[in-house]
Amino acid sequence: MTLPFTTEQFLEVFKTYNQNVSPIQFLFYLPAVAAIWLSWRKIRYSGIVIVCILSFLFAWTGIVYHIMHFTAINPAAYVFGAAFILQSLLVLYYGLLKRRLTFKIRFDAYGITGMIFVLYALILYPLIGYSNGH
Repeated sequence: MTLPFTTEQFLEVFKTYNQNVSPIQFLFYLPAVAAIWLSWRKIRYSGIVIVCILSFLFAWTGIVYHIMHFTAINPAAYVFGAAFILQSLLVLYYGLLKRRLTFKIRFDAYGITGMIFVLYALILYPLIGYSNGH
């Protein structure tokens, strides 16, 4: 199976996206760290704030990255974008309206695995990309 784009085209999408939204993508660390902190130290509206942060980030990824940028090399990105937007709406629905989402840092296999993924996404992945000239 081959992809409908080359590695160079894929990396060019990242470059164009980062150039178009810079420095906003770096500001997204603030709500990400806030969500982590709020899941650690509960305050009255921690869950609501985390839900809003997650919903916003899913919507941003769907609209700005997938639909506005990734569709330049892959028409299937409209489907990916729609999936992220749907996920954003589901987070809002189940988090705000139904109040069925809870956030708490746990020190079990699931919690530690989640922490590893978060640390990878926020620290290691950007460092790898930067060190490779991306």
